Amino acid sequence: DAVEMAVAPRCLYAVIGPNGAGKSTLFGCIGGADYELKNYKEAAAIFDVIDRAAKGFLDSNPQLLYIAAKSYEHNNQRSKALAAYKRLLPLTQKGSKDYNQIQAEISSLSKGS
Repeated sequence: DAVEMAVAPRCLYAVIGPNGAGKSTLFGCIGGADYELKNYKEAAAIFDVIDRAAKGFLDSNPQLLYIAAKSYEHNNQRSKALAAYKRLLPLTQKGSKDYNQIQAEISSLSKGS
């Protein structure tokens, strides 16, 4: 129920475990923490890895998909941000405040493309 880890800079580590052990969730938490610390480049890179290695994980976790979109946006990766917001829209209740906010983000990014 808890994770504690220390990593040295510029070292390569592996996280292994059976399906459902929480590997993707761990990286989602790290990506989310990087975003909160304004480490947008690192957060975007982590979300890229999650999206490639754990297909469908971000789509089943709308909060992380939103943080991924914001990370991409802050990292000036407009096309990735736009794609993430477009993936998020059908996962959000139509007409809700969140839905309208996501639509506004899509519109804003589309105009700037």
